[in-house]
Amino acid sequence: MQPRTPVDAQLQAGGLQAQGYVLTPAGWFHSSCVHEIPAGARVSVDNVVTRRDGSRYQIPRCAFRAHLTLPHFQGGRAVPADTGWVEDAYASAPQGDAYRSLNATWTVPSAPTHTFQYPEVYFTFPGIWNNAFILQPVLQYGYSKAGPPGYWPPSWGLASWHCDGRSSVCDHSSLISASVHDAIYGEVSASACQGGLCTWTVTTVDLTKGTRTILTKTDYDNYFSATGGAVETHSGFNSCSYFPSAGVFFTNIALSGRSGALTPDWGKAVPQNPSPSCGFDVKFTTTTVSDIHNPPPPLVTGATTNPSPAVQYQPFSLTLTGSGFDPAVVQIVYTLNCDPPSPSCEAEVIPNSGISSKTETQLVVSQMTFGTAGTLYVHARNGDTGPLSGYQTVTIRPLY
Repeated sequence: MQPRTPVDAQLQAGGLQAQGYVLTPAGWFHSSCVHEIPAGARVSVDNVVTRRDGSRYQIPRCAFRAHLTLPHFQGGRAVPADTGWVEDAYASAPQGDAYRSLNATWTVPSAPTHTFQYPEVYFTFPGIWNNAFILQPVLQYGYSKAGPPGYWPPSWGLASWHCDGRSSVCDHSSLISASVHDAIYGEVSASACQGGLCTWTVTTVDLTKGTRTILTKTDYDNYFSATGGAVETHSGFNSCSYFPSAGVFFTNIALSGRSGALTPDWGKAVPQNPSPSCGFDVKFTTTTVSDIHNPPPPLVTGATTNPSPAVQYQPFSLTLTGSGFDPAVVQIVYTLNCDPPSPSCEAEVIPNSGISSKTETQLVVSQMTFGTAGTLYVHARNGDTGPLSGYQTVTIRPLY
């Protein structure tokens, strides 16, 4: 988890929050400056809303400064604790270009096991942004200014967002409900670009339910940063139970700029020394982004020795087979003649550097020697604090 930011702490302490600030997927904006745009309406660059029937109204100027929490798109990146972005894959448009479209698909993950209280919210999305604006199709769990998608308890919901840190105004489409395992499609696209302005359409679709929610906004043609998938939280999440199991996984990601299709050169941002650690990681290809948290333990399905059986005082090799091993961080954890997790059963660890061969399905330790005969209970885990797999056993025969 990221520690609470100074802004989060101030709001949670009853300061700005008591003055009417609310959470959006771009940070804390005043409630009076966050607006739900009617279905089928269009918002002009000067915040005039034209409804589907042709009638118009003006969004008033915001009298309260927004606390925008976007990562920097140039000159380095803010650490996640400063932005609320817990983990993401990010890319920059080529020099002289700017993004014109982004689309991605993902699946609604399992619900967090924590019971969310207002204003706790988990956001996840692809999107494009610059130092003042962001366009994003958003999946949320909990309570944003768009509200919960139903009555208590909170559940998953979808909305399309445009937030402007310069004017402190944030617009969103109507929030629609989503369910665990629903397939989601998100798109940001520009059209009718002229004179530095484009008509931007942000579309968020529940493909499983056949529902969608759309925001259309005339805005500037200067979006230079993109995320293929981000996770954003605020309000000091202090337990892994705030995060869905496994993570959220974006696929079929496509980006284009003024010049046509672009191949992203993703970088990744993850928390540094988070406490508690929830297995945060970001993995990607050019078309996929996996934002990982609360990953399941690896699966160990077999353990063998060579020679077999192993013999007391004599060296042998150990091979584990299974799935879900992360070669970069996987470790082997074992106990001898006691079955963990008994408090009196102290485990030993073979670090990642001590494993001679590592793939996602097989681990090999080239040489082990034990002075005690008996039964070895062998587990695997990914990283120092990753959950422990189930065990397999191997026998160490007495020398005599």
